[in-house]
This record gives sequence, C-alpha cells and structure tokens, in this order.
Amino acid sequence: MKNIPKGTYTVTVRLLGYQTKKEKIEFTNDSIENYSTTLREDYGSLVEVVFSVS
Repeated sequence: MKNIPKGTYTVTVRLLGYQTKKEKIEFTNDSIENYSTTLREDYGSLVEVVFSVS
C-alpha cells in the first residue's frame, strides 16, 4: 500500500469460506507499507453465495 495519508485505519478482509477479519493499521510516514494477515476457515458461511457486479 502506498500514498496513504498518515493516520490509523481499519482494514476489513473478507473471503468466501473464511471469517471476516478487521485490523487497525497505523501509517506514520510516506513509505510503502506491507500488510499480511491470516484468515480462519468458516465453512458455515458457505450456506449463501452472493454475486456482485460492478
């Protein structure tokens, strides 16, 4: 991620079949930041499939 103004942001990561994860990330300078996370499987969320077109 780059060119993000300084501050604290909440990142939401969603992937079908996995639990949604929200994490706070703080940007303190204008450098490029790397972000890595791990999602937990959630087979119960496969009951419904949602398609989205943009």
